Amino acid sequence: MEESIRLLQKFANDKVSLYGINTQVGDDAYRVNLQSQDYADSLIRRQANAMRALGCALGQDCSDEIVRAMLLIRANSHVQGASGVRPLVTEGILNLVNKDILLIIKRYGSVGASGDLIPMSSIGRTLMAEHIVKYNGSIMHAKDLFNDLGIEPIQLQMKEGVAIVNGTSFTSAIAAIAIHKLCYYLPLSISAIAVCCEAMLAMDSSYDPFLHESKHHKSQIEVAAFIRQCWEGSESIHYSKF
Repeated sequence: MEESIRLLQKFANDKVSLYGINTQVGDDAYRVNLQSQDYADSLIRRQANAMRALGCALGQDCSDEIVRAMLLIRANSHVQGASGVRPLVTEGILNLVNKDILLIIKRYGSVGASGDLIPMSSIGRTLMAEHIVKYNGSIMHAKDLFNDLGIEPIQLQMKEGVAIVNGTSFTSAIAAIAIHKLCYYLPLSISAIAVCCEAMLAMDSSYDPFLHESKHHKSQIEVAAFIRQCWEGSESIHYSKF
């Protein structure tokens, strides 16, 4: 992580155009003034201002499990050492998880293209103590909570705001939780199918291995085998004689 910061600082000092760091974003990316008198200060201001500008999500609050998963995924991305982020920032994110400080994130606002910019910006604003959070069931401003817990707000340095929002940790969190739930509910669903077949006194020939193996669909073969396994010893299934 330290090496990526060193390299980033070198490029900034050499005034190499760096998207979202010393340039504007989107269609304004080519509007660059590398010779401004407050060049160094602008690198820092741009990150904080970006976090504030992206605070425009709508809808219901996301679940606590999505918020926790998003924070962990983002921290895991940063520790790869390719984001130009100080360990202080990643430790700040993990501190939110460890203290169970939950960000209030609205459901709508991201398309998950170049990144989940709007929901992810809540991480940056929380670290800056400029966001609304939930702690021990109470909703409050991060600034007040940080004062109570003795947590120092973090001033984002160049690229750290970009590194926080320019990723799909929010949609990845939703997908990860969906997959986790699928792994739990799918066997239950298939078991329910097996029980229903027993209740209808079904024939086992519909689940004969030959029929499903001829389709060459791996998952179909596995599901059919799972259902046959559920029927082992059952007296309600009509077993084929061939």
